[in-house]
Amino acid sequence: MTLFTFQKKNIKACTIYKTYSPEALLKAYNLVKERRIPVKKAARMYNVPQQTLRDRVLGKTDPIHSGHETLFTHEEEKVLVNHLKTRAELGYGLTNVYTQKLAGEMALDLGWRNNH
Repeated sequence: MTLFTFQKKNIKACTIYKTYSPEALLKAYNLVKERRIPVKKAARMYNVPQQTLRDRVLGKTDPIHSGHETLFTHEEEKVLVNHLKTRAELGYGLTNVYTQKLAGEMALDLGWRNNH
């Protein structure tokens, strides 16, 4: 007889996003374009996703840049992060809404966004 009953939880597998470097993707891209190596082989050689490399080779996405441009510089982002860390250390609850509001106010102060 057990005193405790355990329930299995449905845990979703976490997808690891972008474990390859942009440099590896660019090297694989250049190998396919310049040396005519097959996409599958180049993707394996540089450990990059085959479909990602194929999309760049076919011109579906920019071969050099990935993702969207960031609004803040690295230094501006560090200021925001340090502020949030300080508030967390002081025991203030930080929500996504608060963080987004703060980032929006910072963007307004820096002149990156309109107040509309």
